Amino acid sequence: METGINKKEIIEFVQDPVLPDLHLALDACYMRGVFQKLLGERYEVTGCDIERIQHRRGKRCKLLYRLKFSNNSGTPCEHWFSGKLVPPYQLKRQHEMLYQTFGAYNGTWRSTYMLDTPPMIIWPFPLDTGMPGLRYAADPHYVKEMLFPGPGVPPAAIRIRQVKYMPGKRCVLQIQAANGKGDSQPGLTVFSKTYSDIKSKDHFHLLSWAHDKMASCIQVPRPIRFHPKSHTFWLEPWEGKPLVENLDELPWSWLFKVLAERIAAIHQVPGHGLRQKFTMKTVWEAAHEDAQMLQWLVPERKALFAESQRELESGLTVAGRCKRPQCTIHGALRLEQFMNRGQELALLDFDALSIGDPLFDVAEFVVSFQYLGLHKGWPADKTERAMEVFLSQYESCTPWAVDRHRMAWYATAFLLGKIHNSIKNLEIPVLRRFDSALLLLENWMGLLK
Repeated sequence: METGINKKEIIEFVQDPVLPDLHLALDACYMRGVFQKLLGERYEVTGCDIERIQHRRGKRCKLLYRLKFSNNSGTPCEHWFSGKLVPPYQLKRQHEMLYQTFGAYNGTWRSTYMLDTPPMIIWPFPLDTGMPGLRYAADPHYVKEMLFPGPGVPPAAIRIRQVKYMPGKRCVLQIQAANGKGDSQPGLTVFSKTYSDIKSKDHFHLLSWAHDKMASCIQVPRPIRFHPKSHTFWLEPWEGKPLVENLDELPWSWLFKVLAERIAAIHQVPGHGLRQKFTMKTVWEAAHEDAQMLQWLVPERKALFAESQRELESGLTVAGRCKRPQCTIHGALRLEQFMNRGQELALLDFDALSIGDPLFDVAEFVVSFQYLGLHKGWPADKTERAMEVFLSQYESCTPWAVDRHRMAWYATAFLLGKIHNSIKNLEIPVLRRFDSALLLLENWMGLLK
């Protein structure tokens, strides 16, 4: 959670009488003191960041904390801790169930901690009820066995850095291994991705497919190895930076033309061997559920969300009578999935790679960029000009036209999901500009009429 968020602001956005101490769990400064007491004198907690929030009003709130601390020798460290805030009367039972699941963990910390204020259960990474294989993926001995068999690299020479974590779903780690020669030459660096289920093998094959088939369009990190025991695969690093971090250094008029050309090229890669994952019907079903929840969560705008349901349902009926192009699509196409190194671009995360409507990708890219603008506080006219450049260039590079009505249908559906997630995950930057998010929804809905 970003700095500068105070207790008053949290209470303003979060009204949950079942979880009256929610504001304490969301106060990173307060939780830093809590973690200091839990870890004891052995560690000095120097920082506490809240990386993920999953709030279910009237039920519970899950949080992911990243702690920064140093041990008695002064060595700086970082580590994830998961937390689950529950109604006080459920605390003891929930703690007992979690302890029975994790058992006596032989790591640095206890397997579970129970707090009275706020009423929370806290447990350390890599314990995860949804990803039991994560214990292996984060174990230097297991990593050595998988990647560095033989005597050359001892487990002590392997460093594992925690990169990105969605508890219960997936986790990205950076693996660094010393070269074993005791000199200053760099060793090997790879990344691992761990998943919650057997679909991890499918994700490995999809990344392999993208690396092989898309070489002429865009750079894709090379997958190295998959292992079913931990639902984990490893891939080579792509030396660059997230594109969103370099936006201020690149001319947008050039950048979004290039992105449009690369995406158009990806869409024209023959999709032999890929399956269809998304249809307008599946998109409608997800959007319908989001709109239903939003009517409950934001009752003062119930009419808007009900209208969005009607417009999407009507559009689905019309679309059923129209022929749509089918092509290779990324399935989760957002600016955040791109890396750059100078003018070189790479694309990540091919878990949703499939055959589908190209406007599924185009709408997701445009709407997610507009939504990113809300997070960042960019002027709306700046993002609109960039998207006009993108759409014009994309359309000039494909044999199909960009049907603005169908694109607006996808955009409306995707925005309902993004707004719902912003409320569930307490995305304060968007909640501060909530009226702007609703205006964006209304604008896209207006194109459906």
